[in-house]
Amino acid sequence: MKKFLLAEMAPQEVGEAFKTTDVVVIPTGSIHPHGAATPLGFEGILAEELAKRVAQRTDVLVVPALKYGYTEYHADFPGVISVRRSAFYYTLLDITTWLYKWGARKFVYIPTHGGDHPQIQQVAYRCRRKWNVLSAALSWFSIAKQLNPVIEKYQYGNGEGLTEDIAVMMYLRPDLVNVSAETFQKPKQRLGENFNVKGLWNTQYKGVSVELYLNNKDITDTGGYGPAKDRVDYTKESTPELGKQIVTTVVDYMVEFIEEFRKVEAPTL
Repeated sequence: MKKFLLAEMAPQEVGEAFKTTDVVVIPTGSIHPHGAATPLGFEGILAEELAKRVAQRTDVLVVPALKYGYTEYHADFPGVISVRRSAFYYTLLDITTWLYKWGARKFVYIPTHGGDHPQIQQVAYRCRRKWNVLSAALSWFSIAKQLNPVIEKYQYGNGEGLTEDIAVMMYLRPDLVNVSAETFQKPKQRLGENFNVKGLWNTQYKGVSVELYLNNKDITDTGGYGPAKDRVDYTKESTPELGKQIVTTVVDYMVEFIEEFRKVEAPTL
């Protein structure tokens, strides 16, 4: 049986693996609420599972998921753990530095938390300049939305704990799902009639979106919110079948991307 999880391999096995591949997958997540129906660690669980499924079909190595991210804007909900952006950045930079030492030349990030993207981009450019290597970040949400019209109708845009999140968990870890009609609500409007709050960083003034920074607690009592409806019956809209469709679509795309990505040579700087 092929081994691809670096943490479960002996040193000699890792050395042999790097003779045949220079691609490493780095899954990242966070600890914060997505409403009442899914666990705090949803994003880390998903990132790790996607990475494993991709590695089973490609010649890559997977490192343990980095399941902590910057989530201070969720800090009013019990159990939230946020790390400073600088801590995430330097941890990721150390990880890539060691992987480069052992033979990694292409890094594929699977970031499931939006707050991780700025630091991943910063590390990617640092590695590009330092070693002339390539990095890519594959967002499951963006991939699913763009590739499958059936999935797209469930994408409510700005929100947390929406139909697609719960469906994915129903498929991957049904034991961790607690369906609740109260999970979903429109963002609270607490800034007056001239401001239309759409999300944590998205408020409209005179129809134009601006980045006005709010905490999750400013928007919702449950940690889950979205603009489409006041309440959703997730027993009808979120299903394991929808979750499987989302995961399958995303994994298929990631596999194809990696197979082409491995062939690309980094342009000389």
